[in-house]
Amino acid sequence: MPKAWKPIFSEWIPSNEYDVAEMPAIEAYIDPDPHHADSSNQIWLAVILNYKLEENDKVKNIY
Repeated sequence: MPKAWKPIFSEWIPSNEYDVAEMPAIEAYIDPDPHHADSSNQIWLAVILNYKLEENDKVKNIY
């Protein structure tokens, strides 16, 4: 799992139009042996749409 966090923040987040939400992340250890090389585990990360408004744009609600 530690190796999975780096590409999330160094590659995935910067390459998308999302920011990390101010909520705790969840590591889900689904495999009975989470340290096995082929284990199936998940990282759940809350994200929000990162939108930048131009000076003349009206604020819109984004859900």
